[in-house]
Amino acid sequence: MSRKAKGPRLFLRRGRAGNRNSHWVILDTVDGRHEESTGCSADDRRGAERALAAYIARKHVTAATQTDQRDPAHIPVADVLALYARDKASRQARPQECAARIKRLLGFFGDKMLGDVNGALCRDYEEVRSTDSAARRELEDLRAAINHHRREGLCSQIVEVVLPEERPERERWLTRAEAARMIRAAWRYREMQMGVATDRRTRRHIARFILVALYTGTRSGAVCSAALEPMPGCS
Repeated sequence: MSRKAKGPRLFLRRGRAGNRNSHWVILDTVDGRHEESTGCSADDRRGAERALAAYIARKHVTAATQTDQRDPAHIPVADVLALYARDKASRQARPQECAARIKRLLGFFGDKMLGDVNGALCRDYEEVRSTDSAARRELEDLRAAINHHRREGLCSQIVEVVLPEERPERERWLTRAEAARMIRAAWRYREMQMGVATDRRTRRHIARFILVALYTGTRSGAVCSAALEPMPGCS
Protein backbone atom coordinates (compact mmCIF):
# COMPACT_ATOMS: atom_id res chain seq x y z
CA MET A 1 0.00 0.00 0.00
CA SER A 2 1.49 3.31 -1.07
CA ARG A 3 2.09 6.02 1.48
CA LYS A 4 -0.10 9.10 1.51
CA ALA A 5 1.76 12.08 0.05
CA LYS A 6 2.75 14.67 2.63
CA GLY A 7 2.29 18.37 2.15
CA PRO A 8 5.09 20.96 2.15
CA ARG A 9 7.32 20.59 5.20
CA LEU A 10 10.77 21.46 6.48
CA PHE A 11 13.63 18.96 6.49
CA LEU A 12 17.09 19.48 7.95
CA ARG A 13 19.59 18.41 5.30
CA ARG A 14 22.79 17.36 7.06
CA GLY A 15 26.06 18.64 5.62
CA ARG A 16 29.14 16.53 5.12
CA ALA A 17 30.95 18.48 7.80
CA GLY A 18 28.20 17.96 10.36
CA ASN A 19 25.88 20.68 11.62
CA ARG A 20 28.21 23.41 10.39
CA ASN A 21 27.04 22.91 6.82
CA SER A 22 23.54 21.67 7.60
CA HIS A 23 20.66 23.67 6.17
CA TRP A 24 16.87 23.61 6.01
CA VAL A 25 15.15 22.54 2.80
CA ILE A 26 11.48 22.38 1.80
CA LEU A 27 10.13 18.95 0.80
CA ASP A 28 6.83 18.62 -1.05
CA THR A 29 5.61 15.23 -2.27
CA VAL A 30 2.00 16.12 -3.12
CA ASP A 31 2.65 16.53 -6.87
CA GLY A 32 5.73 14.34 -7.19
CA ARG A 33 8.89 14.96 -5.22
CA HIS A 34 9.96 18.57 -5.03
CA GLU A 35 12.83 19.94 -2.95
CA GLU A 36 14.18 23.46 -2.69
CA SER A 37 16.56 25.19 -0.31
CA THR A 38 15.34 27.79 2.16
CA GLY A 39 18.77 29.42 2.30
CA CYS A 40 18.69 29.05 6.09
CA SER A 41 21.29 27.28 8.21
CA ALA A 42 20.46 24.71 10.87
CA ASP A 43 20.24 27.29 13.67
CA ASP A 44 17.83 29.57 11.75
CA ARG A 45 14.59 27.67 12.23
CA ARG A 46 12.46 30.82 12.24
CA GLY A 47 13.86 31.92 8.90
CA ALA A 48 13.18 28.47 7.47
CA GLU A 49 9.56 28.64 8.69
CA ARG A 50 9.13 31.99 6.95
CA ALA A 51 10.51 30.48 3.76
CA LEU A 52 8.08 27.56 4.08
CA ALA A 53 5.15 29.96 4.53
CA ALA A 54 6.23 31.88 1.43
CA TYR A 55 6.50 28.62 -0.56
CA ILE A 56 2.99 27.55 0.47
CA ALA A 57 1.65 30.96 -0.52
CA ARG A 58 3.35 30.77 -3.93
CA LYS A 59 2.05 27.27 -4.49
CA HIS A 60 -1.57 28.09 -3.83
CA VAL A 61 -1.98 31.69 -4.88
CA THR A 62 -1.87 30.89 -8.62
CA ALA A 63 -4.62 28.34 -8.25
CA ALA A 64 -6.62 30.80 -6.18
CA THR A 65 -6.48 33.55 -8.80
CA GLN A 66 -6.69 31.53 -12.01
CA THR A 67 -9.23 28.85 -11.18
CA ASP A 68 -12.31 28.49 -13.36
CA GLN A 69 -14.17 26.75 -10.56
CA ARG A 70 -16.25 29.21 -8.51
CA ASP A 71 -18.19 26.59 -6.55
CA PRO A 72 -17.01 26.43 -2.89
CA ALA A 73 -16.94 22.64 -3.14
CA HIS A 74 -14.04 22.93 -5.60
CA ILE A 75 -12.05 25.69 -3.87
CA PRO A 76 -9.34 24.60 -1.38
CA VAL A 77 -9.26 26.62 1.82
CA ALA A 78 -5.47 26.69 1.42
CA ASP A 79 -5.89 28.73 -1.78
CA VAL A 80 -8.19 31.18 -0.01
CA LEU A 81 -5.70 31.68 2.83
CA ALA A 82 -2.79 32.01 0.40
CA LEU A 83 -4.57 34.81 -1.47
CA TYR A 84 -5.31 36.59 1.80
CA ALA A 85 -1.69 36.21 2.95
CA ARG A 86 -0.45 37.75 -0.29
CA ASP A 87 -2.93 40.63 -0.53
CA LYS A 88 -3.76 41.56 3.06
CA ALA A 89 -1.52 40.03 5.73
CA SER A 90 1.55 42.13 4.92
CA ARG A 91 -0.46 45.34 5.30
CA GLN A 92 -1.55 44.64 8.85
CA ALA A 93 0.03 46.33 11.85
CA ARG A 94 1.60 43.01 12.96
CA PRO A 95 2.18 40.95 9.82
CA GLN A 96 4.25 38.27 11.55
CA GLU A 97 1.45 37.54 14.03
CA CYS A 98 -1.03 37.39 11.15
CA ALA A 99 1.25 34.95 9.30
CA ALA A 100 1.44 32.76 12.41
CA ARG A 101 -2.37 32.69 12.67
CA ILE A 102 -2.68 31.75 9.00
CA LYS A 103 -0.17 28.93 9.55
CA ARG A 104 -2.29 27.55 12.40
CA LEU A 105 -5.42 27.78 10.23
CA LEU A 106 -3.64 25.89 7.46
CA GLY A 107 -2.73 23.14 9.90
CA PHE A 108 -6.44 22.43 10.44
CA PHE A 109 -8.22 23.66 7.29
CA GLY A 110 -5.40 23.15 4.76
CA ASP A 111 -6.76 19.84 3.43
CA LYS A 112 -10.39 20.96 3.29
CA MET A 113 -12.56 22.63 0.66
CA LEU A 114 -14.33 25.94 1.15
CA GLY A 115 -17.66 24.15 0.96
CA ASP A 116 -16.68 22.11 4.04
CA VAL A 117 -16.61 25.23 6.25
CA ASN A 118 -19.67 25.27 8.50
CA GLY A 119 -20.59 25.70 12.14
CA ALA A 120 -19.63 22.17 13.15
CA LEU A 121 -16.17 22.45 11.58
CA CYS A 122 -15.58 25.82 13.23
CA ARG A 123 -16.53 24.34 16.59
CA ASP A 124 -14.13 21.45 15.97
CA TYR A 125 -11.40 24.03 15.40
CA GLU A 126 -12.36 25.75 18.64
CA GLU A 127 -11.88 22.45 20.46
CA VAL A 128 -8.30 21.98 19.27
CA ARG A 129 -7.15 25.51 20.10
CA SER A 130 -5.75 26.48 23.49
CA THR A 131 -8.42 29.07 24.33
CA ASP A 132 -11.73 30.35 22.97
CA SER A 133 -10.21 33.78 22.41
CA ALA A 134 -7.37 32.33 20.31
CA ALA A 135 -9.84 30.33 18.22
CA ARG A 136 -12.04 33.38 17.74
CA ARG A 137 -9.17 35.61 16.60
CA GLU A 138 -7.95 33.02 14.08
CA LEU A 139 -11.44 32.29 12.77
CA GLU A 140 -11.87 36.04 12.26
CA ASP A 141 -8.86 35.84 9.92
CA LEU A 142 -10.47 32.91 8.12
CA ARG A 143 -13.69 34.90 7.71
CA ALA A 144 -11.74 37.89 6.37
CA ALA A 145 -9.88 35.63 3.93
CA ILE A 146 -13.11 34.06 2.65
CA ASN A 147 -14.75 37.47 2.22
CA HIS A 148 -11.71 38.84 0.37
CA HIS A 149 -11.68 35.79 -1.91
CA ARG A 150 -15.38 36.26 -2.73
CA ARG A 151 -15.01 40.00 -3.34
CA GLU A 152 -12.29 39.17 -5.87
CA GLY A 153 -14.96 37.30 -7.83
CA LEU A 154 -13.47 33.87 -7.21
CA CYS A 155 -16.39 32.29 -5.36
CA SER A 156 -20.05 32.23 -6.40
CA GLN A 157 -21.54 31.71 -2.92
CA ILE A 158 -21.35 33.19 0.55
CA VAL A 159 -19.58 30.95 3.08
CA GLU A 160 -20.21 31.77 6.73
CA VAL A 161 -17.68 31.28 9.51
CA VAL A 162 -19.19 30.67 12.95
CA LEU A 163 -17.20 32.37 15.70
CA PRO A 164 -17.07 31.36 19.38
CA GLU A 165 -18.99 33.60 21.75
CA GLU A 166 -17.03 36.58 22.98
CA ARG A 167 -16.00 36.28 26.59
CA PRO A 168 -17.02 39.11 28.93
CA GLU A 169 -14.34 41.68 29.60
CA ARG A 170 -12.08 41.05 32.55
CA GLU A 171 -13.47 42.72 35.67
CA ARG A 172 -10.77 41.77 38.14
CA TRP A 173 -6.97 41.85 38.01
CA LEU A 174 -4.26 40.52 40.30
CA THR A 175 -3.55 42.77 43.23
CA ARG A 176 0.02 43.65 44.11
CA ALA A 177 -0.16 41.35 47.15
CA GLU A 178 -1.47 38.42 45.08
CA ALA A 179 1.26 38.86 42.48
CA ALA A 180 3.86 39.03 45.25
CA ARG A 181 2.61 35.75 46.73
CA MET A 182 2.87 34.05 43.34
CA ILE A 183 6.44 35.26 42.82
CA ARG A 184 7.45 34.33 46.36
CA ALA A 185 5.96 30.83 46.06
CA ALA A 186 7.77 30.19 42.76
CA TRP A 187 11.07 31.59 44.06
CA ARG A 188 11.04 29.62 47.33
CA TYR A 189 9.74 26.35 45.94
CA ARG A 190 12.00 23.34 46.49
CA GLU A 191 11.70 20.09 44.59
CA MET A 192 10.21 17.20 46.54
CA GLN A 193 11.78 13.74 46.38
CA MET A 194 10.38 10.83 48.39
CA GLY A 195 8.28 13.31 50.30
CA VAL A 196 11.31 15.35 51.40
CA ALA A 197 12.16 18.84 50.18
CA THR A 198 15.56 19.02 48.46
CA ASP A 199 17.85 22.01 47.83
CA ARG A 200 16.84 22.16 44.16
CA ARG A 201 15.01 25.43 43.40
CA THR A 202 13.28 24.31 40.22
CA ARG A 203 10.71 27.10 39.76
CA ARG A 204 12.74 30.27 39.93
CA HIS A 205 12.46 30.67 36.16
CA ILE A 206 8.69 30.99 36.68
CA ALA A 207 9.26 33.83 39.14
CA ARG A 208 11.40 35.63 36.57
CA PHE A 209 8.75 35.04 33.90
CA ILE A 210 6.04 36.56 36.12
CA LEU A 211 8.20 39.60 36.90
CA VAL A 212 8.98 40.32 33.25
CA ALA A 213 5.37 39.82 32.18
CA LEU A 214 3.96 42.05 34.93
CA TYR A 215 6.42 44.90 34.50
CA THR A 216 6.41 44.97 30.69
CA GLY A 217 2.91 43.73 29.82
CA THR A 218 4.49 41.45 27.19
CA ARG A 219 2.72 38.39 25.81
CA SER A 220 3.87 35.02 27.11
CA GLY A 221 5.38 33.90 23.80
CA ALA A 222 7.54 37.01 23.54
CA VAL A 223 8.69 36.64 27.15
CA CYS A 224 9.70 33.01 26.59
CA SER A 225 11.65 33.87 23.44
CA ALA A 226 13.40 36.90 24.96
CA ALA A 227 17.21 37.13 25.08
CA LEU A 228 19.54 39.27 27.17
CA GLU A 229 21.27 40.59 24.06
CA PRO A 230 20.13 41.10 20.45
CA MET A 231 19.76 37.77 18.64
CA PRO A 232 17.98 36.82 15.40
CA GLY A 233 14.44 35.66 16.06
CA CYS A 234 14.46 36.67 19.74
CA SER A 235 12.56 39.36 21.57
